[in-house]
Amino acid sequence: MVTLVPGELPGYTGWARPGKTLAGHFKLVAPLDIGKPAVAGEVWEMTVQCFHGECSNGGSFFFVRAYGPSVIVGKVHDNKDGSYRIELLPKDSGPYTVEVVLTFSNPPSIGQFPIPSDESEPGYEGYLLPEFPLPLQVVARKKRTSQSNLPLCPLDHFLETSPVSAWEKARWVVTDKINHPYHTDNPHHEQVTYEGYQDSYNSLGIKMQYQYDRCQPLPSMTPTDKNHPLINCANDKGSLNFIFIGDSNMRLQTAIFEKHFLGIPEDHLFKSWYNKYKIRATYFDISGGALRCNILGGEKNVTRFFETVKARVDDTLEQPERYVIIFNTGMHDIHRLCSHEFEKDRVSYLGATATDVTKGFHCVQHYRLAVEGLAQEISNFPADLRVFQSTTAGTLFPYVLVFFDASLSGLFQMI
Repeated sequence: MVTLVPGELPGYTGWARPGKTLAGHFKLVAPLDIGKPAVAGEVWEMTVQCFHGECSNGGSFFFVRAYGPSVIVGKVHDNKDGSYRIELLPKDSGPYTVEVVLTFSNPPSIGQFPIPSDESEPGYEGYLLPEFPLPLQVVARKKRTSQSNLPLCPLDHFLETSPVSAWEKARWVVTDKINHPYHTDNPHHEQVTYEGYQDSYNSLGIKMQYQYDRCQPLPSMTPTDKNHPLINCANDKGSLNFIFIGDSNMRLQTAIFEKHFLGIPEDHLFKSWYNKYKIRATYFDISGGALRCNILGGEKNVTRFFETVKARVDDTLEQPERYVIIFNTGMHDIHRLCSHEFEKDRVSYLGATATDVTKGFHCVQHYRLAVEGLAQEISNFPADLRVFQSTTAGTLFPYVLVFFDASLSGLFQMI
């Protein structure tokens, strides 16, 4: 078994942290017997309490994780009295390190963004609470089925219509560490490079795989694979074009999909080339946010993009091309619509009132417009499947195709 030991997965803040935080006023109040082991597959709970007047009504934000044989995140329930019930759902037995990090002590509500320019935006704190990290031993009641022996996942395992459904059915499993005694050296990964990252190694030399509890995602194609589901689909129904719409994260997914799933040569990536089974991928970049791209027009206008795709008909195909669209707009839109940093840029495409809430501008409403507008454009395009990929959870690996998705019907209930 490969497991992460305490301190092997360092925390990340990314920015200088503010000097003021309420982290020191929190205390772990339950369970009292912290040495009692948790059971794999069952929820384990703890409660932290803030003993300070500024947090007596709740409202703090946290980042909770446990790492060991796998890496899992926690759920936080705000009791609105300064206490917070935290849940973890470990799936694999072994020793874990539990961390509870205070990210924002007392942040404004999302409806208050963008903050007026003469006021400071809250800074990410990133401080561990006292008594953390703490050890947690997880024991197994039954043996887990090997991932390779599980059936392929049905569609409903990839569709998420609540913030917690993915938490209940999958996790990141640690499969290798470069410093592990049983690690097999790979000549392509003498350094943790871009190619190593594509093969699931992070900059710490740790390899993880996203695994579902009851099924396995679609495996990648091999040169000798004749019965891969994608090949069978293309043979039965006609050529396939997977259209990826999003920012640089989606661009990386497109490259890995082309290279590892379709076998497209490196020098033909992002050129929408067919592989020998008449399957291809097309990437459309909306970095800067869907709303900004559509208003300003140009090459990043999604309407113009779909017109180009429709005009690019391959007359050599025996059957019309079929389309699958995977799209996302989130980080770029939210950052540009809600932050001080892009205040002047907002004015360039939304007008002089698009600076802060005191002038009637609300970034959440405009983000909703951005997603609705993009979804409508995609709905108008004749695709067989349209998938909205959440902002933070989608990752594409050589051996695993993973999407945390919200169905379009559930999408507008979430934002």
